This record gives sequence, structure tokens and C-alpha cells, in this order.
Amino acid sequence: HGRALRLLGQALLGRGERQEALATLRRAMALDPADAEAAFQTGLVLERLARLEEAIEYFALAAALAPRTARYRSAMGVAHFNLGEHNQAIADYRAALALDPGFQEARSNLLMALQHEDPCDHEGLLAEHVAWADAHARCAAMPRASFKNVRDPQRRLRIGYVSPRFCGGPLAHFFLPLLEAHDRDAVHVTCYSVGDVRDESAATMRALADEWRDAAAQDDDALVDRIRRDAIDILVDLVGHCPGQRLGVFARRGAPVQFTWLDYVGTTGVPAIDYVVTDALHTPVGGPQRFTERVLRLPDTRLCYRPPQPLPALSRPPAARRGYVTFGCFNRLAKLGPDVVATWSRILARVPDARLVLKATAFEAEETRAVVRRRFERHGIDSRRLDLRPYTAEAQMMREYADLDIALDPFPYNGCTTTCDALAMGVPVVTLTGSTLPGRHGVALLTASGFPGNIAPSRDEYVELAGRLAASVATTPSRAEVRDRFLASPVCDAPRFARSFERLYRDAWAAWCADGV
Repeated sequence: HGRALRLLGQALLGRGERQEALATLRRAMALDPADAEAAFQTGLVLERLARLEEAIEYFALAAALAPRTARYRSAMGVAHFNLGEHNQAIADYRAALALDPGFQEARSNLLMALQHEDPCDHEGLLAEHVAWADAHARCAAMPRASFKNVRDPQRRLRIGYVSPRFCGGPLAHFFLPLLEAHDRDAVHVTCYSVGDVRDESAATMRALADEWRDAAAQDDDALVDRIRRDAIDILVDLVGHCPGQRLGVFARRGAPVQFTWLDYVGTTGVPAIDYVVTDALHTPVGGPQRFTERVLRLPDTRLCYRPPQPLPALSRPPAARRGYVTFGCFNRLAKLGPDVVATWSRILARVPDARLVLKATAFEAEETRAVVRRRFERHGIDSRRLDLRPYTAEAQMMREYADLDIALDPFPYNGCTTTCDALAMGVPVVTLTGSTLPGRHGVALLTASGFPGNIAPSRDEYVELAGRLAASVATTPSRAEVRDRFLASPVCDAPRFARSFERLYRDAWAAWCADGV
């Protein structure tokens, strides 16, 4: 009976009936407390409900009941990571890999978690990416010289983009501007959709592409064959190690020239990927970041942002209406590790009447909101000064920037879309300089959009800068000035960005035409 209830609970979760699934799985656990899989499934339901601490307890129970099952330890790592507990997550992923060295998902999760360490071990991070490729991308790549593409450096190039997320979200903000602005006399674009999300943004991208291939059902060999038959000159990975990645396609080499860009924030480690696209602000020349790919730098920034349309009207800063400053951050909870909480607590102590608004999917659960309140309370901050808000649709989220005077950028893994969203809504952003590519999102975006004065080189100066801005909030640039400067900057100039990107393509193509290897 316990097993039957567990299977019913899994089915209910699959249908999205989370509360019913939780009640059913708890009945299953009551009948068979030693059922590790029932404990694991209960943890999954609690995780979907954003009750992350409870989810960890059930994953830990599952791991104790079945200590040789790697996916239980990996699931515990995911929950720790989503709570901003990066060290625990890294330990869990390593434990899962010790049990199952071929566990690809756990190894990819480890790569992401390691980019939240501060300080970052750049050589160690590179080694882990190479280890991923050794474990999961060992296959015979077609030699570059074997491709029969016509070696004409001036002809129209056939560009292929690969992603599971041609839809709303990061690609709608950062890929769609490039797709729209591409010079179709210079490039022919094929999008290989390896996901199944269908929304308005997906329809827009489909209409803009010269060719569209629905390829989610194709395995790596079949997709590589399709790409080669399409005679793609330059194949671009838009995923890296993010969920839904198809690095196996690139490991086999679908095109004579292969790039990685956009969704991921580091090297892929895959030997057959030739180039990574970044910029000198995200990846300073001579800096500590390490890549297996050759680094190509765009002249302004590696990203071009398209704001949601229509943008909400601007309002007066809340300090003018309420008499106190409101700081805020709309990044996911996973980015708010212990050092972030400690530093933001120092800011709240420095500005004793200020409030802090945090908005994230994890705040759907009161249990998780209570966890975050306790973290700030341990630093002497009255939790009544915190306003913890759950996820809302994008249009509502953009309107809520009207409640912020100053946006605080998390570290060492900065915001990206959220920084652009804040600036588009006229809200100044304070960032801390990091050493990794994601740790320099704020540096790059604020410099390129004309706000270099909001960049702090140390935590002490970050606290000082936030305090100074709070003290001068009445005399800082108006919301309209911040919005106008940002929207007029290279960060939002799609034609300029597309021409720069196409020059990278042309140079890489000319190099292959010249030597073919």
C-alpha cells in the first residue's frame, strides 16, 4: 500500500497538484518510513512549494535510507543551492559524484555552484570544466578541415543558433535584439530549438529566423547530421552548462567554426568549441578567468538588452513619498549567500530607517521567508524592515521597481537581467567588482551604460557607496535621467551590437578560410 501511495503521489506531482501530492506522500511515508524513494519524492514536492529547508530534511532522510543513491545527494545540493547555501551544495554535488562519477546533471550543477564561491579558484574552476568534458563529451569530433563549406571569406554566412529556450526570459531580452538586427545580406540564420517552450517570444523568434528546426526529439548524432546537411558555417551554443544543454552536439562538431555565448558565464571545457564571446569589462585582458576556448571580445559589452514592452510609466522615488529609503533586489534567493546578507545588514545598520525589498520565487513559502528573516536577525536587523515578495509575472515585477530607491546587486554572482530591468525603470544600481565573468556583470553593464560611479571595488566601499546614495537620494539623477541614459547606451543599441557581433563572425570565418584547421 505504501508503494502504491508513493506512485500516486508522484503522479499528482506530475499533474501539478502539489498539495495533494504532499499529503499522499506523507501517508506513504507513514505506512513505510523506510521507503527512501517516498522520502525523496516528498522532498521534491516541498521543493516545488519553495519549502526548501523541509525539502533538505527529506532529501537527507532519503540519502540516509539509501546512502549509495547519488541522485538523493544531488537533490539535496540543489535545495541547498537554491537557499544560497553554496558550500553545502558543493559538498553534496561532490558526494553525489563520488557515488556516480558519470552523473552529468550533478557535475553541471557543481560547475554552477563553484561560480558562487568567493574567492573563486579560477584554475580549479577550469579543471572542473575540463573534467566535465572528459566525462561527458568524449567523442570523435569531425576535423575542421574536413568540412566542405565554400571557403569564401566574403560570402553570406550561414549561422546556426542552438538553445532549449527560444522563448520569454533571458533570450527574449538578450538574443532577440541580435536576431532582429542581424544584417540578412551578411548572414542567414537557422535556429535549432532543442526545447519545447511555446510562447509569444518563441513565435517572434520563429518568424525572424530564416530557418527554424524543432530538434528537441533528436539525439546528438541526429542533430549533428541535420546541422551538417544545413551547411552551417558557424554554430553558436547559447546554453553552455545551463539546463537543457546540448554540448554533445558541439563535441561532435556540427560546423567548421563553433562559438559559445549568452546563457552560460564561463568556459564549456569542450575542445571542439573554438571561441567564447565576452568583452573587456566582463573578461579583462590578463585577468584570472580561464577558458578552453579562444576569447573574443566585443567592443562595448557582451550583452544587448531589450526591455519589456511597454515599459511602465515612471513614478516619484518612494523616499519622496514615505520619508525613508528603500533598498531592493529582485534576484533569485540562490544568489543571496551569507556574505551578501552580512553586507546588506551593514548597509541597513548604516541607514537605520531604511527598508529592504527582496523578491524571488522562493518567497512563495512563508517557511522560506522565515529562514531569510532569521539570517538578517542574526546580524541585528529587525525583520520588520524586510519586505519579502514572491514571484510575479514580468509586467507586475517591472511595476514593483517603483517601490525601490536603490537596487543592490548581489555578489559574487551578480544580477544581469535584473540590473537592466532596474535601470530601465530609472532605479540606480550599486554593484561590487568581482573576478569571475558573472561577478563582473554589474561592472560591465554600469560602465557601458554610463554609471561607473556606482561600482565599488570592495565590500567596505560597497557599504559606503550605498550609504552615500541613500543620503543623497533627493539630489541624484532623476528616474527619467537614469532610464534615458540607459536606453540610449550601447547596452540597448541592437544595430550597433549586431554589427560588432557580425564582425566577430566574419573574422573567425576568414581565419578558417585561410587555414581550414
